[in-house]
Amino acid sequence: MSQQPAPPRRRISLRSWRPGSLLTPPRSLRTRLVVGVLGLVLVMAAVMSAFSTVSLRHTLMARTDSQLMAAAQRAADKRHDLTQEARKASDEAAQEGADKPGDQPDGADEGPAAAPARRGSLRASTPPGSRPAR
Repeated sequence: MSQQPAPPRRRISLRSWRPGSLLTPPRSLRTRLVVGVLGLVLVMAAVMSAFSTVSLRHTLMARTDSQLMAAAQRAADKRHDLTQEARKASDEAAQEGADKPGDQPDGADEGPAAAPARRGSLRASTPPGSRPAR
């Protein structure tokens, strides 16, 4: 058997050597342009997605805040209307109680419905002849 001579090795001079040139083949201009444009498109898509997400979140939070403020205002108005109605009903009851002629002399206790208590005060009924505790 005859031995074939080994192919001559290619010598690389220091002037023609580039880092990574042995691992990757040289790229053409078309490949570099396509990779560059795709990179820019991906970066722009990420920026637009982040901007739209932040903008949409801000808009939805502002809308939710305004809806909550409107609901709170409606609830406050309803509470105000209910207190006005209650005050009006108690005033009407007081007027009806004052319009009735009393059969007993002044100072006699006629029960809890005799005279309406002032707003924010307490009233206690005691049996006739008893003394209030101090």
